[in-house]
Amino acid sequence: MTSLYSHMMNLANMVEHVHRVLGSRRDLRGKDGFEFSVEKAFSELVKQGHSPSRIRATLCKQKVEMVLTAHPTQALRRSLLSKLQNVGHDLLRLRSSELVPQERSHARNRIKENIHAMWRTDEVRRTKPRPEDEARSTLQVLERTVWNAVSIGRHPTKRQGRI
Repeated sequence: MTSLYSHMMNLANMVEHVHRVLGSRRDLRGKDGFEFSVEKAFSELVKQGHSPSRIRATLCKQKVEMVLTAHPTQALRRSLLSKLQNVGHDLLRLRSSELVPQERSHARNRIKENIHAMWRTDEVRRTKPRPEDEARSTLQVLERTVWNAVSIGRHPTKRQGRI
C-alpha cells in the first residue's frame, strides 16, 4: 500500500507540474489578459524613468544562491525521477494540436510504459550511495532545472541588445 500511495502522489505531483507549465505558457502567450516577458518588463522600467544602464547595473548586482537540500521523505531515485519526467514530457506532448494520431498513440503508450516501469523499480536504494552517486544525482537535478532556466532567462535580454 505504501508503494501504491507513493507512486500515486509522485504522479499527481507531475500532473500538477504539467498543469503549472501549461498555465505559465498561456500567460507568456498573453491569454487571459496577462502577458509577461523580459522585454515588456524592461520597457515598463524605462517608461517609469529608469535608465537602461541603471537597470543593467541593478541586475548585475543581483546575487543568486543555490540551496540544495535532501530530505529522506522527498528524495527520489534517479531512475524513478527519470520515469516521472518522461511521463511529464509526454503529457505536455499530448497537448499539442500538431501531433498526428500515431504520435499521440506513441505518447500514450510511453506514459503507460513509464508507469509500469515505475512499479517495477525499487523505490528504496538497497546500498549506501557513493559520493559519485550523490554528485551524479546533483548534476542531473542541475541539468534538468537550473541550467535550462538560466539559459532561457538570459536569451530575451540578449535579444533586446540593451543589457
